[in-house]
Formats: sequence, structure tokens, C-alpha cells
Amino acid sequence: MEDKLKESELRWKLALEASGDGIWDWNPQTNEVFYADKSREMLGYDPGEMPNDIELWRELIHPDDKKYAYDSIQAYLEGKTDNYLTEIRLRCKDGSYKWILGRGTIIEWSPDGMPLRVVGTQADIQSIKDREGEINLSHQKFSNAFKHSGIGKALVSIEGKWIEVNKAICDMLGFSEEELKKIKFQDLTHPDDLDKDLEFDIENMVL
Repeated sequence: MEDKLKESELRWKLALEASGDGIWDWNPQTNEVFYADKSREMLGYDPGEMPNDIELWRELIHPDDKKYAYDSIQAYLEGKTDNYLTEIRLRCKDGSYKWILGRGTIIEWSPDGMPLRVVGTQADIQSIKDREGEINLSHQKFSNAFKHSGIGKALVSIEGKWIEVNKAICDMLGFSEEELKKIKFQDLTHPDDLDKDLEFDIENMVL
């Protein structure tokens, strides 16, 4: 039975290493921990530079993420959450911080129900976070240009509901933002122009 367990564990570790993620194996009761070399490499360390010391690894957590990281693992160990999943920043060898996705699961319990072994992975998600930052910046630039434009601008749903309006169009129409959002585009359009305006709007939505 013990040989089968070791064989199964070896297959599990090989599969995780092949995925490109770093793996870790932690005993919450003794704080004994093992980190695979991949975990070190993604932070710029050589295999022998960072020992398997959980306190040293905890020191790598960004100050703003420490409480979140601690609360997340404690909640999982206490059974308050179904899984352990975190996104935190870890300090690299060069002093920069990198976003890491951590996952873990309890695989061994003591007879009295205490978690004895937690295994998991850590993945480099910095490129994803960088992309999110670029999207947020682009959205912020669009939002600023939209709001502060001297030309009246609005986002209108296909049903004619005002979704977003800027100050210029409010001043032009003589309505506040709150008032415009309570009515529809059709309510302000002359009946003779309504079909033409709706056709124009739909064509531009498709484009």
C-alpha cells in the first residue's frame, strides 16, 4: 500500500511540474514545507538560494497582501471556504514584485481532524495582470475623454435607454444626468426623425 501511495504521489508531482507551475507541500502543524525548484525559478532564484523555510517565503509577500494571504489560508484550514485560491504579489530576487496565483488542497488529516498536509501550486500570472492594467488604463482614458469632451456624447442601448451621458449633452438638452437616465432617446426625438435616427444608430452599433 505504501509503495502504491509513493508511486501515485510521484505521478502527481511529475504532472504538476509538467504543467509549468511550481509545487509546494506543507504540514500546517509542524510548518515543515517543500518548494519545488520551479517555485524558485519563477521568482528569479536558483534552486539552492531559497531554503524550504516557510517563514522566509512569507517574508516575500507584498506588505499589502500579507493579511489577505494569511486570512485566506486560515479560512481554508478552518473549513470556512471550500478551496484555497489566492492572487498575491511575491518579491523576486531583483526586488520587483510578481503576481502569483496560489492553489492548494488538504490531502491528509490527523485522527482528530487536524489538517496534516496541504499540497498546492503557484503560477506566474504577471502577464495577465499586466494586460488587465492596460485594459483598465484604456478604459480610464476613454472615460475621461467621454466625460470632459466639449461635444455632447452619450451611450444609448438599442432600446433607447441612456446608459452614459456627459455634461455637454446634458447642458445641450437641458436635463440632468439623473433625469436623462429616467427617459428614453425616443422621448426626445421628433416623430418625423425617429425612424431615421434609430436606423442610423443600429447601423453604427453593427459597425
